[in-house]
Amino acid sequence: MRSTLFRCLVLSLGLSACGDASIRPEPLLDGATLLLFGDMVEAVNGIATVVDGAPTIILGTGEVGCGSEEDLPSLSGVNVAISLPSLTPGSHDITATFYRNVDGERTSRTVTGRFSLYDASEDSMTVAPQIIDMNPDEGNALAIGRSTVVRCAN
Repeated sequence: MRSTLFRCLVLSLGLSACGDASIRPEPLLDGATLLLFGDMVEAVNGIATVVDGAPTIILGTGEVGCGSEEDLPSLSGVNVAISLPSLTPGSHDITATFYRNVDGERTSRTVTGRFSLYDASEDSMTVAPQIIDMNPDEGNALAIGRSTVVRCAN
């Protein structure tokens, strides 16, 4: 009996250390960004990270946090991943992929747009997407605003 209890305790402790339990959402540090992809929402979380070697900003209503870039389509809510050519302050042409995972329905759409990068420090970045792609057949996609996000260490 005691050995069975011990094995169950060890197994439960091991399982609790696995998976997404270590990823915590990173709230926006400042500002506001509106997103439209099926629903009009205001981003509440955001990060600056690297995805496939490219600097990437992720904003949304889902569990956006350092490490969440590994499985963007699974994040709940409405989120956008914006791939940047560099972390040089200024305005850039970008590619953005919008993700919507609401009520078990998952959709995504990739669009192009403009993006401004302002202040960049080791801990945070101030970003301003200007993405407007109104196409009712494929789903309207919009990200507009100015927000300060946490910069992940990677």
